[in-house]
Amino acid sequence: MENLAALGAIDAAGEADAIATFQMLDRAYRQPWRHYHDRGHVTACLTLFDDLRSHASDPAAIEFALWLHDAVYVPRRSDNEARSAIWARSLLARWQADEARRNWIAAAILATRHGLADRESSQNNPPDRDTALLLDIDLAILAAPEPVYDRYLAAIRREYSFVNDAAFREGRRTLLESWLGRDRIFHSAIGIELFEARTRHNLQRELDRGNRSDKLNSSRSRR
Repeated sequence: MENLAALGAIDAAGEADAIATFQMLDRAYRQPWRHYHDRGHVTACLTLFDDLRSHASDPAAIEFALWLHDAVYVPRRSDNEARSAIWARSLLARWQADEARRNWIAAAILATRHGLADRESSQNNPPDRDTALLLDIDLAILAAPEPVYDRYLAAIRREYSFVNDAAFREGRRTLLESWLGRDRIFHSAIGIELFEARTRHNLQRELDRGNRSDKLNSSRSRR
């Protein structure tokens, strides 16, 4: 509720409407096909943001964007961020939140695609300070200790259970090589300081493990 008040939206939203909306979000994050992009992920993002709040210029906007950034998530679709941004924009418009903040929040949610469709564009157009912080918080799981990272990867695999093993490994390899090929995976100074080195270790470890598995499978298939 304090978040909405800081956005200038609480009067138009009304307490009952705001509570109903966050209950709807809670139900969305509990959808049965979510194994990583669930309430636990949002909670982890918000908890980390509490520790990094001093690095934000508009904390209320970042907090709201974190709540909404995976509001829509269907693994088979490629427009989840766009649909989440539309949901956020429609809520804030209904609640008469500041237009500049509505625009920023929608754009920040769209940015949580993390430039995967166009790596060069994402590197040549660096995000603003608050977007950089939000993106780094969203990706902080990549810097987790190895057992936590492995649980994250297993949860992602369950979300993509409709993809066969070979296709999943190839998709992960493309993603890992894309991230590792960047000058920087993280955007903010604090994100680079806290997460960059450990993330590169985890990604390279996953990539090496996948390559070893592929070689073993290839060897077996030739027998």
